[in-house]
Amino acid sequence: MGPGLQKITTYERLNEIVYQQIVDALRTGDLEPGRSLQTRVLAKQLGISSTPVREALSKLIAQNALEVKPSSGGAMVPQLTRELLTEMYEIRDLLDAMAVRAAAENISADEAARLAGLVRELDDLEAAGRTSDSEYLDKSEQFFLGVFAAARRPILYSLLENLWLRSSVITGLLARRPPANFTIAVHRRDLAAALERHDADAAEAAVSAVLDATRSMVLGLLDDAPVA
Repeated sequence: MGPGLQKITTYERLNEIVYQQIVDALRTGDLEPGRSLQTRVLAKQLGISSTPVREALSKLIAQNALEVKPSSGGAMVPQLTRELLTEMYEIRDLLDAMAVRAAAENISADEAARLAGLVRELDDLEAAGRTSDSEYLDKSEQFFLGVFAAARRPILYSLLENLWLRSSVITGLLARRPPANFTIAVHRRDLAAALERHDADAAEAAVSAVLDATRSMVLGLLDDAPVA
């Protein structure tokens, strides 16, 4: 390659763009559980070739955010079942507890301040009734992934990041049918405050309260109106 020339990376960026658009569609409920995702159809909608779409779908399947449809071998949005949700939350109970205890030990003052700022922003968005907005979802993800990052446990972080991605289908369910008067604001504030104090026991209690509340709410929604 000649001097001053740089390798074109549009292809790689296209993969990333498609990947993020699918994740966003899962989070907002635009891609409902059980929906088949056909490579050619998505490529036509996006105005691009099939290859970056195929690779984005393959990556999401590898991360368990999507499943393989038995009849066709193509990608599909996972069905939400009580068994799946129960297993996910059982795993989160263990991994989140490990993460917040490590975070309480290792979190820096700058990280604690950033989490406190996100708590305030999330509280403001919730007070404005914007819990289904993409801004709220983004900041909620930033908060919890920020907590996990503060643990300084890269393998644990990777596992939790993958579970968070898998939970995008749950987020989509909540976006389509937001539960009335549901909030984890108090528990989120308690978690941030406990981490700032380096109080591992209080941090574990707070994240456990978050998981207990969300598990009960999500399973309740599923029981009231199963997603087809």
